[in-house]
Amino acid sequence: TNVDMARSSNISIEDVKILGHHELFSYMFSEKMLQRFSQDEIVVKTWQVLNEENPDFSIAHFKQVMKILVLTEEDKERINGVYDFMLKAYKYVEFSDVNIAKLILKKTHFLGCVAFIDKFSSPQHFSQWIIQFFSNMPEEYIAAASQQTAGVKNTQIRYRILKDSVESFLQE
Repeated sequence: TNVDMARSSNISIEDVKILGHHELFSYMFSEKMLQRFSQDEIVVKTWQVLNEENPDFSIAHFKQVMKILVLTEEDKERINGVYDFMLKAYKYVEFSDVNIAKLILKKTHFLGCVAFIDKFSSPQHFSQWIIQFFSNMPEEYIAAASQQTAGVKNTQIRYRILKDSVESFLQE
């Protein structure tokens, strides 16, 4: 696949693979999907969310990122910390609502959530927002998460809606 070809040319692929062994991915993917290295794509896209002002998840941009991506020690620690935080938040959500817990581990929603982790004081606080938002997703968000999800336009729409929701939640 295009992702496999891009992975093969990256000089940080071993670091990506190490991050891809995080426990979180055993909740996200079946064993079969893990063997196909689906988590590697999430690791790189997590880096994009944390480092690009307007993440572009298109395959063309993914290939460009994979050509130049060099994960620093700081990148690896930050990504691992994000996954630790998300795993804890996931477990809080799962305790309250199994369906929402499953939903936030889908790639599109997961990457959207990752962008706002730094705004929350704890995984439990973050999980409260997750439950509130995903219990009553705006129609515009659902539409932007349902088609052409990798495109810049729909990514920006989702991020704007998530950002507004997070800001509103934190002001309550």
